[in-house]
Amino acid sequence: MRPSIEVLFQGFPGKTDRGFLGWSSCVLLRGEHTGLFDTAGFAERQELVHRLKRRGLSPEHIDYVVLSHFHFDHAANVLLFPKATIYLHELELQHVRESGRIDYAVPWEMFETVSRTGRLQTLKGASGTLPEGLAWMHTPGHTPGSISLVVDSPRGRFALAADAIKNRDEARTGNVWMSVDPAASRESIARILDTADWVVPGHDGILRVNHVPNGREVHATERTRGIIDLILTEVDSQIHVTNSDGQQIKGMSPVYFEIKGDPS
Repeated sequence: MRPSIEVLFQGFPGKTDRGFLGWSSCVLLRGEHTGLFDTAGFAERQELVHRLKRRGLSPEHIDYVVLSHFHFDHAANVLLFPKATIYLHELELQHVRESGRIDYAVPWEMFETVSRTGRLQTLKGASGTLPEGLAWMHTPGHTPGSISLVVDSPRGRFALAADAIKNRDEARTGNVWMSVDPAASRESIARILDTADWVVPGHDGILRVNHVPNGREVHATERTRGIIDLILTEVDSQIHVTNSDGQQIKGMSPVYFEIKGDPS
């Protein structure tokens, strides 16, 4: 049975002076088995459960979780799902064990708990098929053990790429940011784009890949939406906020802003 694909959380490429927002994509896969590709971050935990509930699902209904890699914004909620088989590539396991304490995006303190569940399954090699019938491929660069899923649908072939392709700019240029191996990232991006008609990136909306005689064209299919609720409490502070359309919003704090924009 061919699984259906639903993006529960659309990724968003955001950074502040406090660090990365970590708003990653999370995909629900429903077929003979029900699974997730990545689990979003800690901040989405309650909303993730709510979105599953609205679809008639509880954490106990999730049969498997495929982790693209073991960074906080993708793996943080994996322990919510008490019955799920957890898939992770062998090189990602090695990366966490050997470099998790210096790769600050790795929630290494939760890894041993994940390991002790008895539900962690290791993927090996360059590609394969999960018992649930899903094809996966090793797409290193961002981390050594990053993987992507390939899912055929009536609309064409989808690549769930996570941070192998974080956003439309990486897909179009092959130039990446935050990669342990930029050359491997470029190779992974090329393989994904050669394979897919559609890409779900880690931190952007769904991308359409048109295969043309001289190569490929990558198009965003929708505006990448982000809503920032900015609440400032310092008295008499003048605030200047510029949104992605170039519109400047000014005010005195305390003030509430809702900013919606396309970061491309």
